[in-house]
Amino acid sequence: MTSNAQLKKVVTIKNDKGHSAPAMCAWQKCSGNYLALRFEGVHVIFIYDRQGKLFKKIPIATNCTALEWDADGDVLAIMIETPGTLVLWEAHSSKMLELDTSLREVSTAISWSCVGKTLALGTMKGNIMVYDHRTMRKIPVLGTHSKKIVCAKWSRDAVLAFGTIEEQISLNTKTGETLRHLQLRGNPSDLQFGFIKEDQTSSVTTDNAISCIVGDRTLYLLKYDDPAATSPMELGFQARYGNILSHFWHGDGYIVVIFVGGFIVLLSSHYKEIGTELVLCEMKEDIVRHAVLNVQRGWISICCGASTLQIHEAAEPKRTLGITEVSDDEGRVRQIVRSQWTDDGQLLSVNSAVGDVVIYLTSVPMMGGANFSQLAAMSSLTDCSLYSFISTTGQPAKEFEFAFEAQPNLVVLGQIHLAAIIHSSAYLYNTRKDINLFSNTPSHKKEFNSNITEFVINQTYCAARCGSVAHLHRIEGNGTEKTDVKTFPEPNARGFKITAMAMAKEVFLYGGETGQVKMFHLDQFTEIMMIEIATQAPLKGIYTDASGGQTVLVDKHNSGFYFDILRPNDNDSSLCKTLPNFPPRVDGVHFDMDVNCRHIFLVFSNNVTKFQLYSGWKDAGKGNDIEFVGYFEPFKHNPEYRPICFKRGVVCALTGTGRIERSKSLYQQQFQLDETISLATIASSSSMVGSSSDQAQKLNIIKGLVNLRLFTEAYELCCVNSERSDSSTNWEYLAEAALEFGQLEVASKAQLKLGNIGMVISIRRMMDEAEDLNALQGEVAMMKGDFDLAEAKYLEAGLRDKALELRRDLQEWDKAMEMAEKFNSPLISEIAREYAAVFEYNQDYSSALALYQKAKQKFVGGRIMNMKQAMNQVVTNSMAPIAGQDNEEPRGGSGDAKRSPIPSTGNNQTERDTKILLDIDKGLARMYIRNGMDSDAVELITSISSKKDVSFVKECARIFEAEKKYEKAAKLYLESSEETRAATCYIKLKQFPKAEEILKRKPAPEIWRQMAKAKEAEGNIIEAARAYSFAYDFENGIRLYLTLGIPEEAATLARMSDDPQDAVKVALYYLEKGDLDEALMYLVRSECYHDALANAFKYGKTEYYVDFVFNHFKGEYPEGFSPGLAQVAADFESKKDHFRAGKCYQYLKQYGKSFNCLQRAAHNRVQANEEEVMVALIHTVVYADDDDMSRQLVEFLLGETDGAPKDPFYLHYYYVMAEKFSEASKTALIVSRSYQDSGSFLEARNSVFDSMCWLKNSSGKYSKDTIDQFNQTQSYMILRVLLNQKEKNIPARIITRIFDNISRFKKACPGLLLAGVNACQQANLKQSARQMAFTLIKDYKTQLDDKFRPAIEQLVRKTAKVDFVDEPDTVSPCPYCNQGVEDFSLNCKFCKCFIPMCIVTGQHIIKSDIGTCLGCNFPFRFSEMKKFQSLVKECPVCGANWEGNSMKKLNDIRPYLYDNIVVE
Repeated sequence: MTSNAQLKKVVTIKNDKGHSAPAMCAWQKCSGNYLALRFEGVHVIFIYDRQGKLFKKIPIATNCTALEWDADGDVLAIMIETPGTLVLWEAHSSKMLELDTSLREVSTAISWSCVGKTLALGTMKGNIMVYDHRTMRKIPVLGTHSKKIVCAKWSRDAVLAFGTIEEQISLNTKTGETLRHLQLRGNPSDLQFGFIKEDQTSSVTTDNAISCIVGDRTLYLLKYDDPAATSPMELGFQARYGNILSHFWHGDGYIVVIFVGGFIVLLSSHYKEIGTELVLCEMKEDIVRHAVLNVQRGWISICCGASTLQIHEAAEPKRTLGITEVSDDEGRVRQIVRSQWTDDGQLLSVNSAVGDVVIYLTSVPMMGGANFSQLAAMSSLTDCSLYSFISTTGQPAKEFEFAFEAQPNLVVLGQIHLAAIIHSSAYLYNTRKDINLFSNTPSHKKEFNSNITEFVINQTYCAARCGSVAHLHRIEGNGTEKTDVKTFPEPNARGFKITAMAMAKEVFLYGGETGQVKMFHLDQFTEIMMIEIATQAPLKGIYTDASGGQTVLVDKHNSGFYFDILRPNDNDSSLCKTLPNFPPRVDGVHFDMDVNCRHIFLVFSNNVTKFQLYSGWKDAGKGNDIEFVGYFEPFKHNPEYRPICFKRGVVCALTGTGRIERSKSLYQQQFQLDETISLATIASSSSMVGSSSDQAQKLNIIKGLVNLRLFTEAYELCCVNSERSDSSTNWEYLAEAALEFGQLEVASKAQLKLGNIGMVISIRRMMDEAEDLNALQGEVAMMKGDFDLAEAKYLEAGLRDKALELRRDLQEWDKAMEMAEKFNSPLISEIAREYAAVFEYNQDYSSALALYQKAKQKFVGGRIMNMKQAMNQVVTNSMAPIAGQDNEEPRGGSGDAKRSPIPSTGNNQTERDTKILLDIDKGLARMYIRNGMDSDAVELITSISSKKDVSFVKECARIFEAEKKYEKAAKLYLESSEETRAATCYIKLKQFPKAEEILKRKPAPEIWRQMAKAKEAEGNIIEAARAYSFAYDFENGIRLYLTLGIPEEAATLARMSDDPQDAVKVALYYLEKGDLDEALMYLVRSECYHDALANAFKYGKTEYYVDFVFNHFKGEYPEGFSPGLAQVAADFESKKDHFRAGKCYQYLKQYGKSFNCLQRAAHNRVQANEEEVMVALIHTVVYADDDDMSRQLVEFLLGETDGAPKDPFYLHYYYVMAEKFSEASKTALIVSRSYQDSGSFLEARNSVFDSMCWLKNSSGKYSKDTIDQFNQTQSYMILRVLLNQKEKNIPARIITRIFDNISRFKKACPGLLLAGVNACQQANLKQSARQMAFTLIKDYKTQLDDKFRPAIEQLVRKTAKVDFVDEPDTVSPCPYCNQGVEDFSLNCKFCKCFIPMCIVTGQHIIKSDIGTCLGCNFPFRFSEMKKFQSLVKECPVCGANWEGNSMKKLNDIRPYLYDNIVVE
């Protein structure tokens, strides 16, 4: 049922028999086939079927007061007003029984047990009776209560509860013995049993608690199996909810409470949250009259308002599943008072106030089936719709609707028939579209001897299982032929009890209690085979594909097994393979009906949203491979979907509304192997176009398709957006997987997409040379890494060389040598050489020598002759490129034998043979050295070195050195240009002059250190110290120089050293000698601050000590410098050295004293440089962060304290250091203009630039003057770059713009105006040129150079009476209002806005052509920057290098406009 669905009315039973009062009704339990109905004033009980047809009338003597069916729906108990009498009616036999209760009292409450057929009865006087219908035994119990019993209820574990008007509840055994009495505060009603969980991990399955409504306002709750619980818990609710109407236990210990006021509350009974209102639902109707819960569905039917019927979900009361206005057949609305469900939740009866009963269909029976082209599904209780299956898009289209005679028990769809099973009959309807024989009249009817529990059908046969016997019928047969009818099991196997069966096109399968499955061939009409599952448990289900080749078996323990008759598992003695990760409950299996996907099947459970997918695949040479693919939830929001068809990854499922829902293709979903994680459904592959997350999802889908063995689909998916750079991961995965599973065609295409031409050629070669299956399987096995299988397949194919090459490539040398000798292979010499390299690496030199000798002996003589002719050329070509390389690792150092590529014929083969013999000789030479055969080694080395094989000579030298044969090693090192190593050998031989001669040509500190140690050992100390200094070993050098009494050399080394201990040694030496300045210097460098300070005080060297420390550490003082510094500060203060005292106090963070001392030092400028004092004073105030001190500093800098204003730079510097950027900006403007007045235009621009950066970073405001100053100074910087270039328009326009403010450039006015006259004339700006010339003559004539003055005067005279008009400037859109503004105008005359300036050309910026420097984040015109890129290689403002990635083009101009950086 979907949310807010309209209920479908089935029938209305009118009250035309009794008084106009509500009727009493009760649905039959379990099956719900009958509705018992009592009309007011009529002494007859009417029994109706599900379609509303009258089935039986049961006469009674007096009025009926209650109707109650037993738990199995077999017996109806009718409580009447006659004392001591109870009427029972048996549904299966239609017998009526009047039962004497042995209690001569009027019955007031009855209740059937939850299990069995035990009836409990309570009377007006408080007595009870327990009656067992099976044994007909009555147990009357007197005195249980003393007053009227108003309610009775059984628990699931046979505890019987009664509630009375004496405000009590009693708990009793099934024989009537009282367990305990509970005293209440009011009369009880609505008794219910449930269970309370003590914690989340407990697994309570039986009832342990009782609840009831007391006084219409309180809910009582008692855990009766707890001896400590002596009194029930009372749960009260808000007054606005109204009275409690009813309550129900639901789910895992939750309680739903319905209130008359239209509220629904969901409570928890768990101990930690007992009584907590988890959900509150407020209905729109004013009053609720009745509510009832369907336990199986979890639905609550609520009669509310005048005639409104609502259905809510118990687990989520706010979710309304259905709502309708109840009316009779004529459409008249009736007031409703009560409703009741069938147990299956399909039907709901509603009682009106006048006695009419309306029956609604709330859920259609989920029965149906599917074939290759059609689907069938029940659309009502007796109607079944036939649909055509659409496999790609859209919903199935209805073809016909069949109307059955009665509600069927089963519906099965075959290839050309629809079977409706009603009890023991099977009605077959034709569904063939080609002859259009759709009809509500069945084409065939098959009768069986008992009720049908399972039915299967194909095009020719159908089979019905009745109990443990199966009956096979030919559909068109009349019973006269032998093949028309057959009964299973066979006569000789009567003990075989059938529990499950299935049918395919040609076979009929049936299984029994012992786990055996027999396969019966329908054409041959004989049994062909039998299989048995490993558990030997009774089979619950058999599911096969359309051909009958693949079968899934499920036993009663829900273990799953897979069998494929066409592909038996050769590696397993059992034909059935256990399915991994099989769910704990299974209700069905569907194979994919598509011919290309039949190896895929899904497993599902009813009312569980999570399905599981499996793939059965046969890998070459390995047998069956059954793989669990993953979990998925195509219908995750509704667990009532029931799958009936699986085709091309699309699941078609039945719903409770009679519709058929289609899922998206499961082959385009992201599979997850973690059962705890739901499957995330994603869009189809065609929608994946961009993001990296989409590509990751696409890879997951490809992996899912590979798991499903749908390689063609995976390839097609990879082709989507394959031009993306990150698609290579998809192709790599597909290529590897396709090769692993023998899909060579797909693997070849994938490798081609990756550009791996070598792999493509290899795979194509395997496909083309597939004449021998063994060879093909060997190639695939080798690519997959199964080398033992590859060797076996190669040998079976007669490819001995391939098998030998395989072991050789794997470096399995024992096997390779054994195979080479066994097959007498010509490769034995190469294998022996490579095997010898392994022994050489493992330092087994004797074995290696033997193998090298064997390799040379086995080398074929004819190949040697060809080799000699090409020896010189080959060796030169192969060795010359590596002559200068330094191969530090000895031969065989990696343990991997290295081989050259193998040419095929001709000269290439001769070159290869030559190199092989050369490698053998090299190995022999190395082994000769290792085994002490020096003469043989030298002979071979000489012959090889004559061919300029320098690397080999170097290698042999290292081996000689390792063997401590230094003379030979040194000689070979010199031959191979390894002079430093030769020097090492000479040092070890104590031949120092030779070593020094080498080290003078090629210095090497490590070798010098070796020589120093050797000379020191000999006692040559001075030479050893010198050698240590060449080796940069300052510690030992200082030690030796001080020993020799040469402190100057030791001090030189100490200054070069980074180790403080070296300075300590020198300092101690100077202290001993009395040189205090040097001693203090080296004590500080060695971090001996305490000793240094003590000596400074002792000898009056504090000024020297402090000055040296401050200069040495540059403000980053070490921790050890702090102790004792206060003494130094006090000493300086006493000596009136205020600057040093202030510096010391500043370091000690005594900022008040520091400020006072430094201020005195500033007044007295004799002690220190003014700049040093002012900077120190400013730092002290900044560090102190004190408002009063800041105020005093500002007054001091402005001259308010002493009448002497200080340089504005200091005030600006203070504001910057204090991060007061707004004030810093104002002072920066003053500083910039002072720089400008003095002719320092770069400093002027930098000052205002820094100010703008501070303001921008601190979200401050620019002033108009700041913007104007930056534009003026930056314009001048642009002029300096562009004036000497061919470009004249830009300089002319810039000079014209700044002409009005030419007085700001005092130092540069004459030159600037002179350049402007020249530039303007060339740019055809004659009027501007004349104005500048006039200004030059008028104001700067005396400053003009004599060589320029005549020309300017002549220009003024000639143009004095001529009117010129400057050529208009080009215009471009304003970035604010898009109106045309002259390029070199920085103010828009339309919107009056300031426009930012291009820092490259001085033009204003525009939206469509903007770039920025990543260093300073100032804008420019990107096209202009590209135009001048060869000239402007770095940012004109911050100096960032633009040849790298320090600039970029922008699409958004807004962050660079002044309306975003607010102008003050």
